[in-house]
Amino acid sequence: QAGLAVAEALGGVRRPWIVANESGRIVLRHSFEAAE
Repeated sequence: QAGLAVAEALGGVRRPWIVANESGRIVLRHSFEAAE
C-alpha cells in the first residue's frame, strides 16, 4: 500500500480500487513535485 501511495504522489496515477481512507495509516511527509 505504501508503494502505491508514493506512486500516486509521484506520478499522479490512481489505484484501480476505491475504499474509505485508502492511505489512512500511511504518512507522506514530503510534497513531491516535478523537477523543472
